[in-house]
Order: sequence, then structure tokens, then C-alpha cells
Amino acid sequence: MGPSGSGKTSLLNALAGRVKSDKKVALSGQRYINDEPISGDFDYPIAFIEQESLFFPHMTVKETLDFRVELKLGRKLGKSARDDVVDNLMKNLGLTKTANTKVGNSKIRGISGGERKRLSIACEMISSPSVIFLDEPTSGLDSFQAEQVVLTLNKLAENGHTIVAVIHQPSQKVFSMFDDLLLLSEGQQMYFGEVNKARTHFESIGLSAAKEVGTAEYILDCISRIVGDEVVEAQSAERINKIAVYAQNEANKVAFNNDDKPIKTKTYFGPSKKSRAAASIFRQFKLLLGRSFKEVFRGR
Repeated sequence: MGPSGSGKTSLLNALAGRVKSDKKVALSGQRYINDEPISGDFDYPIAFIEQESLFFPHMTVKETLDFRVELKLGRKLGKSARDDVVDNLMKNLGLTKTANTKVGNSKIRGISGGERKRLSIACEMISSPSVIFLDEPTSGLDSFQAEQVVLTLNKLAENGHTIVAVIHQPSQKVFSMFDDLLLLSEGQQMYFGEVNKARTHFESIGLSAAKEVGTAEYILDCISRIVGDEVVEAQSAERINKIAVYAQNEANKVAFNNDDKPIKTKTYFGPSKKSRAAASIFRQFKLLLGRSFKEVFRGR
């Protein structure tokens, strides 16, 4: 979490190994999974859900999932088994009631924004990823829909999936559903620890807030730079630097106490291995052609 432009999405892409190789870009550091270092070409079941997901608007929820399941599992599972996968996905993600509703878009009436987010998650859950990265899953949703999406993520976490999400201006209720929090501002770490200890942490370094102010709103105010008045801007910059220095000192203490060995940095980029589609090239052509015909005729 952090103010706009703090580097949240950039960090998420780096963690997911989605930074494209570029001579002008150097990315250093080391990623670990279960205390084991991983390289740039690792093959690990992860899913990355973009902030905006593109669907064919005239296709129904069930048809969208049927298409994705057949494309990914068509060669591995029979028709009955694929139908079971689709039914379970809709049931687990609360999409059963909207199974025969068009997905829609800004011009075509369809499912709600929250249901669209859950459909995006369902499409990625087909391959049973261990880690799910989400870029602002609650953006553009009202408080109720945002709560429903995060409840879905909470359920997935309870079932053994690791959820890493960029969150933007959450309500207090949504904010409290998360376990751990990494705060960023201007590319610097402001805090990393348990969500329920964040407010106490900032109060301990002299940044107090009124009781009626929510924790999420309070800490975002603490780490945001105020632009305009030179004096106020200088004060906010000083406050941010103070928080960043304190966070770095705390991180160094943890590293020292755990006797961690220094990590040799190295540049890494996104996975070079491309997963092979379960459907043959002819089956893919047939599925894509059929979907295109449906979309064209329904949109007439």
C-alpha cells in the first residue's frame, strides 16, 4: 500500500518476475520461495491478475470459463471433468447465480464490477496457482463490492494460496482483512509487518492521529508528500525521510539478529520458460474461431 506513484505496481511486477529484459533497466536483488532462492527462469505456479481484465462482453460467465478451461485443460480432462472444474470455480468464487449473464463492458450491460474481478480470479485459478499477485483488485469498486472481493481473497488464503495484492485507499474494514502490510512511498519502504501493529508503530515514532481516523487513512497521510506550499512540502519530505530511515534501521536490526549472510545482488528478469498450452494448435484455432463467431453475431 502507498500513495500514487510510490512504486507499488513496479514492485509487484518485480516479485512476480514480470520485468522485461531491457538494456536500460537493471533490477538487482534476490527472490526466495520457502527460504529457497529462485532464478529468473524458475517454473513455479503463479498467477498475475491485472488491474483491468479484458473479456468478450457478449460471452456469458460460464462460456468465458468454459473457454479458458478447455484451452488450458482440454487435452488433460474429458468434457465431464471440465464441466466439474467450471462448476467448482463458479461455486467457490460466488459466480453461480450469474453463470448465464453476459460479462458486458462499459457499453453493454452485464455483471457488476466485483463479479468481474472475481471472474478474473476464477480464470487464473484454473491452473491452481500457489501464489496469486493482484494489482489493485478493489479499484473502481464501491465499499461493499471491494469487501466481497477481499473476502474471496481471504478464502483463497485460508485454502493454502499465498495472496500478494496492491491495495489503494481501502476502507478500514477491508484494510483489517489483510495479515501483513508493506508500505511504500517514493520507492522507499516505510513499514513492513503485521497490519494490526501498523498504527502502534507510527505512534511510537511520534506520529499520532485522532481516534476517529481510520488506520489506513492515517498511515497514508503520514507517508504522502504534500505538494504546493514550500514550507509544508519541506516538512512532509522530512517526515517521509524520518519514517524511511527508521524502517531501514528496523530492517537492519532484524537481519543482524537473524545472523543473515549478506546477499549478493544479481540482475533478474521475467521467466524465460513459456508454459505449453494443453490444447493443440488446431483445437485453439477452433475455440478462438467459435468464440469470435459468437461475439460477432451476438453483437449485431
